[in-house]
Amino acid sequence: MKGKLVGIILLVALIALALTGCDDKPMTIEEAEDFYQQNETDIQTVIHYLQALDYESVGIYIGEGIYEGDDQLILNRSYTIQKKPLKDEPVFEAASRLHENGCHQIQYDTETNSVDFLLWRSGEVGCGIALSLDGVRPPAVIYMTSCVSMKETGWYYYVSDFNKWRIQQKYN
Repeated sequence: MKGKLVGIILLVALIALALTGCDDKPMTIEEAEDFYQQNETDIQTVIHYLQALDYESVGIYIGEGIYEGDDQLILNRSYTIQKKPLKDEPVFEAASRLHENGCHQIQYDTETNSVDFLLWRSGEVGCGIALSLDGVRPPAVIYMTSCVSMKETGWYYYVSDFNKWRIQQKYN
């Protein structure tokens, strides 16, 4: 009897998944461009704040921070990492709205020439939009395997896939 009950529960769960969908496909470039257009003011607010900081890289984590889900900044200067709360109210509000609209994390990095906004992720794969800081070279987001120019000047749609990147590095 227990076996039939487990089977029925699994069948119901599979049917529920089929009906509600489990679409776990990466965001398209069109969806990324729509995200940028709909959130441009908040994106620019965050970028101006990050560029004004005197750090080589800064990560903004809202609601899913590395440490206990804090809303926080992870700052890096000469490989010295600091964790600080994000206290600038307009920037916090802008970053919170971006998070509510699907942005998982924001990373500013002078070494990779980018400010990137991670908009979708599943396991080791992610995609989003990135701004080229120097406006000349494309950004080099970590584990990036694809980078395509968007309509907005200086902006790129990227895909990061650790496993694919690792294989590419092995054969390059």
